[in-house]
Amino acid sequence: MLVDFNDVQDEAIFDADVCVVGGGVAGITLARALKETGCEVCLLESGGFDFDHRTQSLYDGDVVGRTYHPLSESRLRFFGGTTAIWGGRCAPLDPIDFVQRPGIPDTGWPLTHADLAHYYRRAAEAFELPYRTFDESLWTELNTDPPKFDQNRVRTGFWQFDDAYWRFGIANSSDLTGAARVRVVVHANVVEIETDETAGHVTGLRLASLNGRRGRARARAYVLACGGIENARLLLASNRVAKNGLGNDHDIVGRYFMEHPRARIAKLELDDPATFWATFRKQFARGGRKLIPVLRLSEHVQRQAGVLNTAATVKFQRAPMRGVPISQAVYTTLRKHGTPNRAMRRLWRLYRQGNDALQAWGERPLRRTQLNRGIGSLYLIARAEQAPNPESRVLLTRERDTLDLPKVALDWQLSEVDGRTLRMLVETMDDELRRLRLGRAHPMDWLAESDVDWPVDPTIGRHPIGGYHHMGTTRMATDPRRGVVDVDARVHLVDNLYVAGSSVFPTSGWANPTMTIVALTLRLADSITAALKP
Repeated sequence: MLVDFNDVQDEAIFDADVCVVGGGVAGITLARALKETGCEVCLLESGGFDFDHRTQSLYDGDVVGRTYHPLSESRLRFFGGTTAIWGGRCAPLDPIDFVQRPGIPDTGWPLTHADLAHYYRRAAEAFELPYRTFDESLWTELNTDPPKFDQNRVRTGFWQFDDAYWRFGIANSSDLTGAARVRVVVHANVVEIETDETAGHVTGLRLASLNGRRGRARARAYVLACGGIENARLLLASNRVAKNGLGNDHDIVGRYFMEHPRARIAKLELDDPATFWATFRKQFARGGRKLIPVLRLSEHVQRQAGVLNTAATVKFQRAPMRGVPISQAVYTTLRKHGTPNRAMRRLWRLYRQGNDALQAWGERPLRRTQLNRGIGSLYLIARAEQAPNPESRVLLTRERDTLDLPKVALDWQLSEVDGRTLRMLVETMDDELRRLRLGRAHPMDWLAESDVDWPVDPTIGRHPIGGYHHMGTTRMATDPRRGVVDVDARVHLVDNLYVAGSSVFPTSGWANPTMTIVALTLRLADSITAALKP
């Protein structure tokens, strides 16, 4: 059932078994999974079904640390969420991402890769992807023979792509909006999580709309699924009983904010650059399935050197001093200054589809000619894992939004090991290229100058700072002194409040978070179903 909160009676009350806050990938996945168990679900979404400036402005906040995207641009606040502009990159985390890594504080999950294997398979099915192929076995499917890197030093992984158009949009969600036991309530903003006098049990959610409606939602279990910044914001702002905010007895909520920072890390000087580029470019497997290979340090090197699971892609680019290419500048201008409504998003998608067609059919001979004539070069572009850092955090400010909620400030900070990892990746690639007599990898000058002050280089791509991947602010841990939620994603010491999404990630790995978000959310659905059984 679909409900517009602006159209209901003032002070309306919505009752359900489970109330889910946020209609993005996590909230929609959870509602679908719970629906199949017979649970009555209320899914609350702040926005409507397309971009609206007033609603989007609720994301406004300050950036007080390392340079970052304006906060109101890095997420979308309507049904389907930021998946409306998601590029579709899918990959699971690696086994090493889940373990405690010597010399890197605060790593390790309270569950293992094996604990998620079943849910990763289900997540792959949800994206219509073959789960078994995200590693070197894909080279066979591509009929490509990559360089014989020492696998104790360098490994390759792959992104696969969900190519469905807006899989989590309203047009693809009739299974929820038409379900008798699901209420999708749009234009419903949660402004407070209400609890009993001990702050150990949630009794309801206070709701408000931008048009002045007020109401409440009541359930047996509640789930925050509104992103890595908003999940922390709601917990911190719900401080009527718990003075430091819900789940924040040990000052962990909002800390450990992580992204996948990006940087140009090396220039490749190769004997046959065209063949190397053709191997590591965007590839197209049988049936037109899109794949991108990445280069990563092996688990052996990561453990031995005490570095992170960072990945790098090989990109053909002109020299950075020549600035941003015209085609990229046009796309970036459209993205930055164009309203991301349905029409503009279709235009962006057409641009990407045209770019894919060019890469599939015409780019290879063009790049070979350019490289052979010395027009442009190959570079390693890092998509880095960020080490958990308690000083990297989301904070509340004294300024309030239209709904009287405190606005946030993002203080994003990197660590010494983040930069050291990049140097190790370049050094290892250089060693392997020289061993195979393929060429050299020359580190960019800035890598020798600073571990934590990475340059923002707009010439490296459409997202030169980070991938809009907000992780870690309600991290998972068995000990409430080290995390906000337990292994079942339940907020410590609150018996019926859960968190879904990448804010529960203790570490980020190299992979885009969406596939792991879905896997964890499917696991959460099982946990909640078990908890609600009489």
